[in-house]
Amino acid sequence: MVWKNLVLICSVLFITACISNEQARWEHDNREINECMRLGYTPNTERMANCRLQLRMIDAQEDQAKALRSRSYSHKFAPLTEDNYKSCKTTSSGNTICKNW
Repeated sequence: MVWKNLVLICSVLFITACISNEQARWEHDNREINECMRLGYTPNTERMANCRLQLRMIDAQEDQAKALRSRSYSHKFAPLTEDNYKSCKTTSSGNTICKNW
């Protein structure tokens, strides 16, 4: 009995997640279509498809820029230790060469 309830709950959660994902994709598509129509493109044309492609490329570039910014900020707030800002190597002659970041 417990297994049946567990399977039922998992099934409902899975279906809900799929519907939410599908609904988000549908809403995103509608935003693209509305934006391209606002710019003067006619639905179901090659120019509309190109407009939507350009919007997707802009979204991808913005996502990439956000990822790069979050990576560049993460090291600024790390605790300062010698490992974070200095890189040292010992040469074959025994000299130590350090590079500060």
